[in-house]
Amino acid sequence: MSGFRNATVFGLKIGFNLSELRQDANDALINLNLDPQDFRRLQNIGNVTSGIPNTFQKISKLSENLLLKSDSMKSETSAYTGVLDRLFQSSSNLRGVFFRPIDGNLNINGRLIAKSITQRTFNETSKTFVTSPITTAINSAWDTTSTTISLGQGLVVESNANAKVVTGRLKNVQAFESRRFGTEKATHKIKIKIGGTDYFMYAIKNNPFKLEGAFGNATKSTLQITTGTSGNPGDVNYVASFVNNSGVTIERPVVKVPADEPTTDDAIANLQTGSILNIYADPEKVNSFRMQNQGLTELPEGIKFGTSADPVPNLLDISFNDFTTFPAIKKTFPGFTKVIIRQDPGNSSKIRKIVITDFDDISNNIPTGVTEFNATASFKADTLLENVDTPTGFPADMSVAPFTLLENLNLSHNLFTGIVPKMPASLTTLNLGRNRFTKLTADTLTSNLTSINLSDNEGLQVDDDTPVEAHPYYNNNTYNAGLTHLQVHKTSLGIPDLQNKISLSVFNGFNMTYDAVGTATNDVRFQLVSTIDDASTSKFKDCTALTQINLNSSRVHGPIPSFASNTLLNKLELKDTGVINPTGNALAPFGFPEKLRIFQYVYSTNFGEFSAAGGTSNTLPSSAFQYEANDADFTATLIPFETLTYRSKGITGGQCPALKGINVDVSENAFTSIVPISEDSVDEKIATFKAQDNKLQGPLNLNTLFSGSAEFESLTEINLSNNDFSSFDLNSIPSTKFTALTKLLLKNSFTDDTPTNLILREFTGLSLLQEIDVSENDFDDVDSSIFNGCSSLNSFSIDTTSFDILSSIIGSIESFIGSAVSTVARTFSFGSNIGKVNMKIPDVNTFSKNTYTAEEQDFFNMNDRIRSLENKNVSIDNIDLDAAYAALPDPPSNLVASNTAPNTCTLTFDAMTGVDRIKIIKVTNGIDTALDTVAGNTTTFVDTAFDETTDARYKIHGENIRSIIGGVINEATVASPIPDSPPNHT
Repeated sequence: MSGFRNATVFGLKIGFNLSELRQDANDALINLNLDPQDFRRLQNIGNVTSGIPNTFQKISKLSENLLLKSDSMKSETSAYTGVLDRLFQSSSNLRGVFFRPIDGNLNINGRLIAKSITQRTFNETSKTFVTSPITTAINSAWDTTSTTISLGQGLVVESNANAKVVTGRLKNVQAFESRRFGTEKATHKIKIKIGGTDYFMYAIKNNPFKLEGAFGNATKSTLQITTGTSGNPGDVNYVASFVNNSGVTIERPVVKVPADEPTTDDAIANLQTGSILNIYADPEKVNSFRMQNQGLTELPEGIKFGTSADPVPNLLDISFNDFTTFPAIKKTFPGFTKVIIRQDPGNSSKIRKIVITDFDDISNNIPTGVTEFNATASFKADTLLENVDTPTGFPADMSVAPFTLLENLNLSHNLFTGIVPKMPASLTTLNLGRNRFTKLTADTLTSNLTSINLSDNEGLQVDDDTPVEAHPYYNNNTYNAGLTHLQVHKTSLGIPDLQNKISLSVFNGFNMTYDAVGTATNDVRFQLVSTIDDASTSKFKDCTALTQINLNSSRVHGPIPSFASNTLLNKLELKDTGVINPTGNALAPFGFPEKLRIFQYVYSTNFGEFSAAGGTSNTLPSSAFQYEANDADFTATLIPFETLTYRSKGITGGQCPALKGINVDVSENAFTSIVPISEDSVDEKIATFKAQDNKLQGPLNLNTLFSGSAEFESLTEINLSNNDFSSFDLNSIPSTKFTALTKLLLKNSFTDDTPTNLILREFTGLSLLQEIDVSENDFDDVDSSIFNGCSSLNSFSIDTTSFDILSSIIGSIESFIGSAVSTVARTFSFGSNIGKVNMKIPDVNTFSKNTYTAEEQDFFNMNDRIRSLENKNVSIDNIDLDAAYAALPDPPSNLVASNTAPNTCTLTFDAMTGVDRIKIIKVTNGIDTALDTVAGNTTTFVDTAFDETTDARYKIHGENIRSIIGGVINEATVASPIPDSPPNHT
């Protein structure tokens, strides 16, 4: 300790025994920035009288005296054992008398107030008795997680309404309360002895039942539980709660959903958010359970729903929740027949989260007798869905329990792999779309199926069969007479024979690829006909309910049969396919039914074996787009198409037959003429007409092509680009007929070998016309004022190298634009790869350019006109012209003449802008003498021939193209120094 002698601690000199700290405690505290009065209060904190009650409780701001409360609970702890041993042990010996106070079906593990209370139940799967925990109840202490001690609430104690449970002097036991809802009922009877008298405690088990998740934001369409008996449905009460930051459970207001709630009401929408949901209903009588998007990760333990429901339990819908393992549905909802646990395929954050080892993880947890199972987008991607109890390569077997009564199955959007499962004979609706199955066996297509979706299993093909076309998938007899839907798009399955399936309404086979089993251009499995290359044997013949066939972008080929027997067919999609009749009639005469409204055919040279370049050609019969009316004369009647697309890639030639439609596209053929189109006065008014990339000949006259005097009031677009018209008829676009026209495309519409002058005709009065494209044509002239009345025009394209045509069109633009700035941007293009109008002036804006030709003066003026239009929100593109020319030069400023030396006069002036050169002129006796022309950046000029005795003046002005062509100058004048004054020099 010698080392402490004369040391300093807390600012005090201390000796060997540190006594100074005690003697000068106040100073030591002050040196530590502490208040000695606080220290004395803290010194007495342990004093029962003046410490906790008077000081610590105030400092800590506690609502209770912590010391006294803890002392009370400590004292009562020693009393608990005695009280519980006497009253609540599962067996007891009281004053030498042995008795069992507890009856009923409970197996008590420890004291009644203990945290763990279990029940013995029989497990149907394992065939053994198992011990299960009893879940939380509002009226008991059977809570495996809470630390709250409770002896129960709402007791019925025999007939003595005034009986009470004796608790001694325990202060920390909760008081009894009556039950909260009428749906609560006692499920267990417990015999207890109080003060030597037997009483009976009635306790509630599984009522309410509790779920954990993220509850709230619900409607009756997402959260609805129905219960009760037939004719006597029960109310359901919901209490959401959450645990606050202090660990205390806070209950939200009760939401009561009455039995038979009116359809206009939605009480559950009042449910507030919470992580716990207590539901007051008898689970045994629940017959429908819907709880969508409530954050569920597991089902409640120890509860069986619907075991005594009347009517029998039906729907279980736990869609859009957060399960990561397949829940024990069979254990919890053993009698439910419709199981829905789907996800929204569009919600990428929630889809395909459930992990299973194999198919047994599903089948072992589905209730026996299930009739509907929907697990859309629920399982982890690339799960192999095959039978693990059989050698590799056998499909999962859904024809056995629990699926023997299955009617509707939806396992779409799961990206399952392997072989398509074997299906039960009871199945009527099958949806396995958007998976990765690779093989289809005969065991999938059971005889009762009326709706089949195998789509979006890319590469899916039939399993091996010899010959492959004998596989049941292609056989007409495989399919039920009541088949309504067959969807095999994005597979490699091909088209089965579906003749006489009178209930079939939809066939989708778009984006089908070839399975490479046969020859891609000679395989009846991938043709529309049942006998190879025989157009008379349509696979859809007499499918009288068929409304839609979609084969767009599929690797199908062969002839195009008649669809006249498909009397309800509304949509026929054959875009980007290889189907074609390579000779004769491209389509069957009267080959379409009356109700067809959408027909789209685009031949694909990638899929088909024929081409125009290879010499293939056919024609359309005059009745291609007509049907025979159901009258005595079978009158030929135009089909009123909504969309009519026929594009043969140059194979179909001759005349385009009569047609009627709203959106018509007959481009990319070899038509030389088109039957004139009439406007329907009532229905199906044509809106767009496209016939580009044909071989249309003769004069172009839209007034003739769109015949009659009727107004085509809905026609907004005409495209006749890339044709062989010989001329453009005068007055061929009357504004009274084409009142709605907004787009007119005539790019490369006229043949290059036109013998007569080709004149671009006026578009007068087409007030809604916005776009005109007449580029890649060689016009010799244009009508004057071609845009008169085209107030909406904002895009015009023409290819020309002629300044005269450009000048005429610019004049038309100026005329309809006027003096005001355009409220919309407008673009006029005048050139392309064939050349542009060149309006550049050689050597412009240079010192040596003193004169301009008449043509150059025209270029100059046109440049100004174009710049003026640009200032009005009008762009003139694809011409070669100079930048905007400088303005007329102002006179030089600050011009001063000084006699700086004998016979010398110096002129100074400010720098000038926009000038190519500067003219210096001396005026003597009224005669102008040009002294010099200097560079445009000059600011000083010296006259060395200055005569001091002669009165003279100097004139200076700048020159550029504008002053030269305009003949206008702005000059400055200064008098020479006064002759008789002293010279301003030394």
